[in-house]
Amino acid sequence: MTKNALGKGIAALISLESTEDQLIGADERIIADKEIYTTKVIHLPIEQIKPNTSQPRKTINEDALEELAESIKSNGILQPILVQKMRDYYLIIAGERRWRAAQIACLENIPVIIKDIDNEIQIAEIAIIENLQREDLNPIEEATMYGKLLDIYGCKQEDLAKRLGKSRSYITNMLRILKLPEYVRILLSQKKISLGHAKILIGREDAESLAKIVIEKSLSVRELEQKIFKTRNAKEKLVKDKNSAESSDIKNLSAKIQESIKVNVKISCSKNNMYITLKPKTIDEFDYVIARLCTLKDTI
Repeated sequence: MTKNALGKGIAALISLESTEDQLIGADERIIADKEIYTTKVIHLPIEQIKPNTSQPRKTINEDALEELAESIKSNGILQPILVQKMRDYYLIIAGERRWRAAQIACLENIPVIIKDIDNEIQIAEIAIIENLQREDLNPIEEATMYGKLLDIYGCKQEDLAKRLGKSRSYITNMLRILKLPEYVRILLSQKKISLGHAKILIGREDAESLAKIVIEKSLSVRELEQKIFKTRNAKEKLVKDKNSAESSDIKNLSAKIQESIKVNVKISCSKNNMYITLKPKTIDEFDYVIARLCTLKDTI
């Protein structure tokens, strides 16, 4: 397969003139790529065809599948399914939805194009590109496909973006959603939250709890942003107030110690420690501090 085929869709991989010609001219040779795609449209028993377990699409809308089945009952399958000949069955490369709908429609035979491909990478590539042309992919499936294409080609995101006609930032942002917690990814794949919600939740420790709030309160993306902003401001104010209170307490403590030992005192804090610094100005003050500390030691 030539690299230029990537990004042009399944139509670029299989050059067919018209749907009717596909079905009527079943005995004619159809050439899309001289290296691989020299084959014809034939009809196979539906039970001889098996789904591809590595199919990129993981979820299928049952209502849409029923609608497709009704269409197939009335009009038949207008676009042949792409299959690969295995030892005792045919493996679907592209067209699993049509195959499943044909089962619902109780078809015995369906039109297929048999591809002579002995390279698993090329099979995966065709399946991914065919699915990327569909608008009903959920973002998780789409992002997963970009990840698989990067693995297949071993290229950079920028190169993949050019091949697919996407911007590099689009590919990058889509891949980032795969880092969301599993619970949030499931909500996104089920369209219970939007891609806009998901992008805001990336990298947040409270992503799951915020996603639940989005669903419970039907928050828009803008409302989610406002909630996060208000929560952040409230936390910052709490920290500021706490630091202010601690600072006041430290100043009071420093004053008490200084009054007791008659030597300048500074108390400072780090994340896990507190420090008391005594600043005697003269040798006499230094000797006095040592004497007081020794007295304290003797009383412990």
